Amino acid sequence: MASLKTTVIILSAMYALCLPDNTDATPGHALTAEIKTGVCNLNSDLAKYPAYTATNLRKATKAEERMTAAELKLQIFIQQHETEKAVKRIPLLAANSEKHASQLQSIREATTQALEAAAKVAALNGRLVETMELLADIHQHSGSASNAGCLTKQAGQVYSGRSTLTGCGGEIQSARPDEETELTQLTQKGFEKLPTAVRNTKVGQETAACRLLQTENSNGPLEDQRTSNDATLAAGYINLGDNSATITVKDLQDLRGCKLAGAPKPFQAAYTAFKAAEQQLMKLTASYTELSLGDVKASTAAKTLYKRLVKKTTEPYDAQKDEPVLTNEMEAAYGTSTNFKTDWVDKYSQNKVDKISYDSNATGNESLTDIKDVDKLQKTLAYYAGVQAAVVATKLQEAQAQIDKLKQRNVAAKKTPETEATCEAKGTGDNCKDGCKLTGEGTSKKCVVDPNYKPPKAEGGEKDSKTGTTNTTGSNSFVITKDPLLLAVLLL
Repeated sequence: MASLKTTVIILSAMYALCLPDNTDATPGHALTAEIKTGVCNLNSDLAKYPAYTATNLRKATKAEERMTAAELKLQIFIQQHETEKAVKRIPLLAANSEKHASQLQSIREATTQALEAAAKVAALNGRLVETMELLADIHQHSGSASNAGCLTKQAGQVYSGRSTLTGCGGEIQSARPDEETELTQLTQKGFEKLPTAVRNTKVGQETAACRLLQTENSNGPLEDQRTSNDATLAAGYINLGDNSATITVKDLQDLRGCKLAGAPKPFQAAYTAFKAAEQQLMKLTASYTELSLGDVKASTAAKTLYKRLVKKTTEPYDAQKDEPVLTNEMEAAYGTSTNFKTDWVDKYSQNKVDKISYDSNATGNESLTDIKDVDKLQKTLAYYAGVQAAVVATKLQEAQAQIDKLKQRNVAAKKTPETEATCEAKGTGDNCKDGCKLTGEGTSKKCVVDPNYKPPKAEGGEKDSKTGTTNTTGSNSFVITKDPLLLAVLLL
């Protein structure tokens, strides 16, 4: 009896050895719920990337607009006023420019990098969505969630079509002005929350009957043909084992340094472009802060202008020579930190302007507090700059007229009077009047008094120096006296 039992056991063992090994020959299990969740969470993050970059660029652009608006308001105040306070605001303009340097170039560079990253991220997003939707669509026709399928929803259930697969990044999120968007899955380190192991929550092969995820030469996707080696899904994240039903996934949580080279190409491209864009986005100023007294005191440009315009000295600012005296003087001029905002910043940021400055048909005035439109502020500045230029031009004309009058008075005061005692301005050409002689050459010729000049003798007589009359009788004539009666007697 014992020998019979032994014979049966041996025969049974031999029969079992002769049977084909069907351990891996049955259809495969569905993809685990943990992998599905990890991929869908990442994909939802990727779908937010355009909105994420738009949020950051919008913040930077808004900050730039506020910086520009503040500077324009300060310039408008300076153009409106000619008072000492207007002059003292010019150093504030320099301090504001130093604090809020234009970031337009940085915004342009960040936008370029962000667009490049958006393209790479979208490509990865598309491949991951396609994989998950494909697996969700491969399920038993007209069957319930507990029937055969390739994508596990939860223990004992599969997805019955892509319409049941929600929250997997199938739609790109639009950027909304009133929403903040942040990424949690894709970081500068890598795809930090993507699972590194397959885990176990799945619908087993007996129920799932999914042939897509195994590569054997039996019960695989190619019937009795073995699938080629190195087959992958989900852009290379999911590895299908060679001639096996075993599935593994890539560890993509940390792609820094040399680890990047081992990542699938789509993940490499998305991560590299994302990181480059992040470096540019981090350079942007996302918020605006008003000018403070500390900013003014720390500004070399402000101190240089204060010394030139307020102290009226042409010597350049020299920290070793001027400090701390100059800073103390500026503190005295601009007041305390608290009063600085009220007495200086608010004065120009809440300044009133004529509405006609930006609208030729408008009347009345408006506070700059309510004006945030840079285009409107630029028009206002142009208007007041024109008014100021006209005022300056009028003053220059008036000053020139006064200068011309002074010049005329000076010329008249210096002009030599034309009298018998002078020779200037007498005669024409090279002719000088009596008692003068010509001196000089070319254009330097002029008439001067001739010290050797002797009056010429009159013809037939000599001029009496006392009476001014001339004796014309000569040696044979008699002199006519003053008595006319004697002349009459002689003529008879």
